[in-house]
Amino acid sequence: MTAFRPLHLSRTDDGDNSDFSLDRGEITGLTPEEIVTRYEEVNENSNFLREMADQRIVDELSHGHTAGFSDGTDEIAYRICEAAQNGVKRLAFTDHGDATSISGHQRQGYYGEEQFQTPDLLRDALTDTLLDENDSDLRKEYSFDVEVAAGMEIDFDLDNQEKLIQYIHNQLETGPLDMMLISVHYDSEGRNVGYAKDFGPNADPEKVVEEYFQEMIPAAAEIADKFPGVTTLAHWDRPEGNPFLADHITREMYEDALDQVKKYDVVLEFNAKTGLRNILNQGHPTLGSRVLFEEADEFTGGTDTHRIGRSGKVDYKVNETEARLHELERAAEETGKFVPVLEDLDLDSVRIPVERVCSNNESFSVKDFETH
Repeated sequence: MTAFRPLHLSRTDDGDNSDFSLDRGEITGLTPEEIVTRYEEVNENSNFLREMADQRIVDELSHGHTAGFSDGTDEIAYRICEAAQNGVKRLAFTDHGDATSISGHQRQGYYGEEQFQTPDLLRDALTDTLLDENDSDLRKEYSFDVEVAAGMEIDFDLDNQEKLIQYIHNQLETGPLDMMLISVHYDSEGRNVGYAKDFGPNADPEKVVEEYFQEMIPAAAEIADKFPGVTTLAHWDRPEGNPFLADHITREMYEDALDQVKKYDVVLEFNAKTGLRNILNQGHPTLGSRVLFEEADEFTGGTDTHRIGRSGKVDYKVNETEARLHELERAAEETGKFVPVLEDLDLDSVRIPVERVCSNNESFSVKDFETH
């Protein structure tokens, strides 16, 4: 795996060329005062966050979760601040959603532990963050803009596709959402394909993976094709993280599924969470990511962020979003096949002052933001 690299930036002032570099390691964890001092030392006439963003190979985060709407650990405002800290221009909130009770919940909308929310509430939460320009005196030259998308990671349900299609229509065509990801978390028996604990001794792993690749992935792609707002088919290699299923998955299964997906207007996701975990746990990338890189015409990527800062899990002893974003950029640079999915959406922006890009432990209010 390629080592993480600092971003190398350059500028030209009145014909006097001078090169400098900003290592994000020099910025992360600094106090606001130290960040501003560092910023002024580097170039008093530029905005280092904007220059960092201009050098990013991948400048969007299209897959991530929050504490307010599903199984993330951090609120919306902190996710926006983290995006700015990493020079990310576009950020989607794609908390888990269920339209058919496939996840075991009995209502339509976002779900997490002991909570259930609706897409309207996510839109309201983002609107509360997007303040009028008159509410803040931020100077554009000392701020950074992050475009934000109200989204959802909707669960596919093989046995209730018409109900799922109607729900997607209601949320995208006439409802509050900007975009959706579609993903297959559950098989037709309601078992999570990513968790070995969901499969008892009588489960047939060969039958599960055949259904997943031959029926569920193509059917999910066909549904996505009906809606331009369903931009992505997420983590198609999820079953590889399940030791009960992994040994029964073949390259031919992926190739046949890819041939089916190519018929539809949806982009497969390289999920950097799944990808890095497999590298660290198994010593190699997932078979699904290798097929994606080698045989797909294009792919998009997601960090699938659930936590800001360091994760307590064994495979992420570093910043979760930053590590996965680097993995996405490595894949994008090596293959030349990465395509953004948020770039063409009509999104609102949150303006963040440079001095607010600070340590995650420092509290801040939505009054530190403005929209334009």
